[in-house]
Order: sequence, then C-alpha cells, then structure tokens
Amino acid sequence: MFFKAVDTGGERKDAAYIAGQPIDYIREVGADSVIQVVTDSATVCKAVGRLVEQEFSWITWTPCTPHCLDLFLEDVGKLPWAAEVVAKAKVVVKFITNHHRNQVLFRGKSALDLLKPGDTHFATNFIMLDRMLEVREALQELVVGREWREWNGKSNHSDHGDEVRDCVLRSGFWKNLEEVLALTKGMVAVLRECDRGVPIAGKVYVAMFNCGHELEALRDGTSEYCPGIKVFAQKYAHVYAIWEKRWEMLHSDMHAAGYVLDPEY
Repeated sequence: MFFKAVDTGGERKDAAYIAGQPIDYIREVGADSVIQVVTDSATVCKAVGRLVEQEFSWITWTPCTPHCLDLFLEDVGKLPWAAEVVAKAKVVVKFITNHHRNQVLFRGKSALDLLKPGDTHFATNFIMLDRMLEVREALQELVVGREWREWNGKSNHSDHGDEVRDCVLRSGFWKNLEEVLALTKGMVAVLRECDRGVPIAGKVYVAMFNCGHELEALRDGTSEYCPGIKVFAQKYAHVYAIWEKRWEMLHSDMHAAGYVLDPEY
C-alpha cells in the first residue's frame, strides 16, 4: 500500500535528514504497527537504519534484498573473466537484434528471441546469457548459413559479422559462458523469488545458504543443478568471497526469524 512520497529536492541528504522522513512516517501510522524499515544499502542509508533502530528499539532495519543481490551480480560481472563473456555476448546480441535482416534470419532458426540487457539492473546481463545458451544451436546454425554469409558479406558491417561468427563458433566462449551462469544461477533464482509477491525473509535466508553450498559443489564438480561443470578454484574463490560480502551486508535477525517462523521449513 502506497503511503506517501516527499520531494527532497534542494535538501542536504545526510543521515539525520533522511532518517527524519521514515521516523515521521512511523509516528504518523503508529509506531506499534511497524516492525521493519527497508532502504538500499548505501552508506548513508545504513546510518539511517541505525538512527531508526535507536529511536524504536523493536524496529529492524534491513537493506533491500534485490539491491544486494544485484550488487553481487554486478561484482561478479566486473571480474575480468566474467566481464569478457558479458561483453562478447552483448556484441552478439546487439549485432543480431539491431539489424533487421539479421533478426529475420535468426527468427527463422529459433522460436525464442535474444534478450537485451537492461540499463539499471545488472541481473539482466545474466538473463541475456541464459537465453543465449538456450538458443546456442540456432546461433551457430545462423552464422554458418549461406544467407548470413551473403548478407553480411555485402553490408558495411562485415567486420562485426565476422566477429560475431567467430565468437558463436568458439567452444571456449560457450564453456566460459556456462561457468559464469553456473556461478550466478543461484543468485538470479533468489532475485526471481523476490518477485513472487509472498513473504520472503525466511526463504531468502535458506536460498542464500543454498547458494553458498552450490558454489562449493561447483568447485568440487558435484553440482546437481549444473552437472558436468567444475569451476577453477581461483574463480570459485573470487565469487565465494563476493557471496560472503553481500550476504553479510544483507543478513539480519529478520531473515533468521523469518526462517524459523516460515511453515515451509
């Protein structure tokens, strides 16, 4: 239920000012009716959370779950080996979807469209990768076809067409893409869980621990969700450190209480 919005233009947005807004709202609706305040995880918002909890000892501040999960995916996406996969995938998707003829040729091979990443949520990059893996055969069939060669050979973007063809036909690209997806699959699943519109705190608690166990299984080559994939120890270590950092940022007593009280568990 929407309650109120405030125009903060021209205000100095320090912790004291920002905290004053939810504190006023809490008093307006009745402090006994509030148990949780959620903001993003910016430094100033953490300070706001502390001020709110000092004012109302029974209220818990928590950072926004989707925001923390998106930060995890953004951190992973900045790792050089993952960034390279994302960058190459964007070139492929952009080249096909931004040229009408290429789009038509691709749709002749696949019932599924390629998905473009969004500008604001890093998770959409991994959704893009997942779709690319789904249509891998169609992409490979496309770039070796006569119509592709003729069209891109005549056009003024043949260099880009060659780059896309080489990428799609390179087995190393797909191996790296599968590893990136395997290492982020759990977090993307948790993000989707957050969109279900049901009480989520306890389920996030369980899902985050499952993500940690899945990363360990990928390191050992024993994953049930991504069979046959064994991630290099160095890649695992980088991603596991990011998982620990973001879970520490997100975790609160509210998540633990939600887990204990959730009838599913």
